Amino acid sequence: SLNFLNNIRIREDDLRHNVEENVRLTSLIGVGNPDKIPLLQIHLTEDDKITAENWLLENNISNTFLIGFHTGSALFKNHFKRRWAPEKFAKLGRELMEKYSAKVLLFGGPDEYELNDRINSMMDGKAHIVKVPNLMTSVALMKKCSVFIVNDSGLMHIAAGLQIPIVTIFAYTNPNYVYPWQTRYIMVRRSLECSPCFYYSARPASCKWKEDKFRCITQIGVDEVLSAVEKMLCR
Repeated sequence: SLNFLNNIRIREDDLRHNVEENVRLTSLIGVGNPDKIPLLQIHLTEDDKITAENWLLENNISNTFLIGFHTGSALFKNHFKRRWAPEKFAKLGRELMEKYSAKVLLFGGPDEYELNDRINSMMDGKAHIVKVPNLMTSVALMKKCSVFIVNDSGLMHIAAGLQIPIVTIFAYTNPNYVYPWQTRYIMVRRSLECSPCFYYSARPASCKWKEDKFRCITQIGVDEVLSAVEKMLCR
């Protein structure tokens, strides 16, 4: 047994952010100060920036008003259930393009290309799917966006590390624990008596309701998210 390694412990606090919890833990061995936690920061190289700009030039969207979408999320433990509906992303994209002449960039990994293709088809092919050879080029393109609209996902935290404005759409996870750390953001979520329902679990995400399952995400409408985007753009 390795229980002897667990001799330094702290009590979990569901009202604290994951970053705070981790720094509280490391501070017990002299690493970090819970009262002085820095920003998340992602540093881009000049090559990253040049590669991103070249991609924009190749797609004829350099020096335009860019809005980023991440329409996917993790798949493990049923976390695809926390994705906002593709048709809602598509409708939101169409409205932003029409109202603000925005160019919409659809971000995601290779396993999300098919999803983004489907969303783009519902946007009459007018969005731009980011298919680039490495993560840092995607990150440099994210930095070009005036606002980033995203499910509760890893790219949300990357956007926070870039200090770009975020509108995030939350379902059943604990917002206190995983909100975008120390950046401008608006969270769109349903305040239901059953949510959040997923904290630390070895079991996949599930919904207790027999009817209208995962209403925490399905009930969020396009107008709500559009309103949040417009508020963010006016800040």
